[in-house]
Amino acid sequence: MNKLIFIDTINKIPPKYLHTPVQKLLEFHNMGVYHDVYQKPQITIGTCMDYRVVFRIPDKFAYIIRNGGSHLEHSDFHLAYSIAVGHIKAIAVIGHTDCGMLNLEDQKHKFIEGLSHSLHWTEQKTTGFFDNYYLENEIYDEVQFTLKQVATLREKFPNFVIAPFVFDVKDGFLYLIDEE
Repeated sequence: MNKLIFIDTINKIPPKYLHTPVQKLLEFHNMGVYHDVYQKPQITIGTCMDYRVVFRIPDKFAYIIRNGGSHLEHSDFHLAYSIAVGHIKAIAVIGHTDCGMLNLEDQKHKFIEGLSHSLHWTEQKTTGFFDNYYLENEIYDEVQFTLKQVATLREKFPNFVIAPFVFDVKDGFLYLIDEE
């Protein structure tokens, strides 16, 4: 099982992330260091749409792509754009604890009831919608899913800095996923 590493000092940052925007992300978010003003993004963050995931970073420091469960499968062009046109230097994939996209099958009744009520859909239509989409949107484990996303992106964008994190919704800090 992969360990989550809390990084609260520069000397805990793995060498491959030193002197990169990943280091800056950790300095800003976990260490409270604010010493730079940015005119353009340095990093792209791929994370969940969850309202509890809030980053302590300077304005203009990052592009942020948000999708349920931190799914980035359909964001290749957006990521490539941020590299090619935005000239970013790193990507951070950030899953989070207590994600609503975990175990969607367990939430099926709540989903069907809520969507039927909000959109005035029949139970049959709502059930069909859920059954058609939940498997492609469900995540099975925050850490393992984030690592899978990072591995896929490293294949697509080789020789680029891509770092895996988990955001803890209880304490609000980022934890680097130990890939060893």
